[in-house]
Amino acid sequence: MTTATIVLEGGATRGVFTSGALDYLMEQDLYLSHVIDAIRGLYEEKLHNLHTGFQIASYTDLLLKGDADRLIEVLQNLLENAIKYGDGKCISGVRW
Repeated sequence: MTTATIVLEGGATRGVFTSGALDYLMEQDLYLSHVIDAIRGLYEEKLHNLHTGFQIASYTDLLLKGDADRLIEVLQNLLENAIKYGDGKCISGVRW
């Protein structure tokens, strides 16, 4: 079983992304904005074509340590579930 968590240190601009049971985890420094931009690029047009609103709330850009590809994959899974099981009106991101 694979688990993924994001740990944000209280008030600091640093976070850690970890994923258990993955032998190939690529740990690196990355910025949250890189991940958000990737998600925006993957879903903005798709959701527009589905007539579903897509909003990403303002956030503080954080320096994360983890696997950018795996984090993007986790967020893609969440968005795909929102598309599949949501009401189809709007998908909005949470504040960081």
